[in-house]
Amino acid sequence: MANPNIKSKTIQAARDTIILFNECNASSGANSQGEFLQMLLERWTQDDPAPKVEKETVTVEKELTKNQLLINLLPAQEFALRSNVLSPDFAKRQNELIDTLKGTRPFLYFGSLYDPELQKLWVRNIVVTKQMTEAEKEAAIKHNMSAFLVNMYLMHAIDGNLSSISITADSIKEFIAKEAIKGKQPQKSEDNGI
Repeated sequence: MANPNIKSKTIQAARDTIILFNECNASSGANSQGEFLQMLLERWTQDDPAPKVEKETVTVEKELTKNQLLINLLPAQEFALRSNVLSPDFAKRQNELIDTLKGTRPFLYFGSLYDPELQKLWVRNIVVTKQMTEAEKEAAIKHNMSAFLVNMYLMHAIDGNLSSISITADSIKEFIAKEAIKGKQPQKSEDNGI
């Protein structure tokens, strides 16, 4: 006896659609085309037929080591620093200034800026070029802002222009000398028992 609930329905479709339907039906595990069509319709009529994939952007920041700083600037602070480092030839002029500190001490200058022990303290700037990508330019700008802050602090600290700090050129040179001695000491080795 025929099932009274089953009715025949002809659906016109393009040849590619029919081929795709038959391939999906074959891989679906349905017992018939009608059962496969029922599965499709049920899925289509559900409130949430398929889980929606939400893309979430996650920014993973590198963990700072002990010799790195993180500073959040106020908009006015960023404007002042950024405007300074974006001025034409800023990085080139700053690097030239650093290079002059390796030269001859000017006549009647009695400070320590030109002392050879301090020459590795200066942070060189990155020259921004047209060939750089936007990400490279932004990284260079941030580096130059940091370099400017560090160099200005060191210059004033070494010259003794900051009355509120206890660091002097001599204490910096003493620290550098101690670090050099540490670097020359032999490392402990498990092999030779040192």
